[in-house]
Amino acid sequence: MFLLLLHLGLRRGEALILPADAVKDDYDPVSGELRYWLNVDETPYDDEDPRYDAPGLKTEHSRRQLPVSREIVTVADVVVTSYRGRPGHAYLLTSQKGGPLAARSLHEVFERVTGHLSGRARRALADRGSAGVSAHDLRHTCAVHRLRRYLNGGDDMDKAIEKLRVFFGWSEASEMPRHYARAYFETGLAEIWNEHYDAYVETLRSIEGRPA
Repeated sequence: MFLLLLHLGLRRGEALILPADAVKDDYDPVSGELRYWLNVDETPYDDEDPRYDAPGLKTEHSRRQLPVSREIVTVADVVVTSYRGRPGHAYLLTSQKGGPLAARSLHEVFERVTGHLSGRARRALADRGSAGVSAHDLRHTCAVHRLRRYLNGGDDMDKAIEKLRVFFGWSEASEMPRHYARAYFETGLAEIWNEHYDAYVETLRSIEGRPA
């Protein structure tokens, strides 16, 4: 869940309606490698959704196709084969009781994460007027870092902003891409996070307070 939100910048509702087989793959004859992607779209299982406040896409622009790294493919496969079990629903994210994960439960996960933050991390959040970490914070982080990657890759700001619109599902009229452009310059972020699986595991374990 954390990797999907952080690296794909998914909205909370988009993550909650992902089916268990959300990650797709196909052979690329040019590179000779498998390519992986994830479709963000309306769920075909609306009629089977037992959640009181069923999640969904925010706008028509939310429908999009996102490239997925091998690391996320590996984690998703482990979740589905070893932890998800055989629940009576088709959604990827499952609660401890076997139902599809609810928005409130996802919020509670982030409350627990906040509770395990170090004092230094809490002070850093407080300096920014925040009392904790939310799912939207991961989307925000993803947007700022992705903008940096586009700019470092040679795109000018206008081109990078248009790419952000497509990747994050914003309309042409939305000011959100320029909001993140301002955040990019204001924060002075200088590094892209390490995209290796070992770094992901290390981070998650440190949050949980478990030894690596």
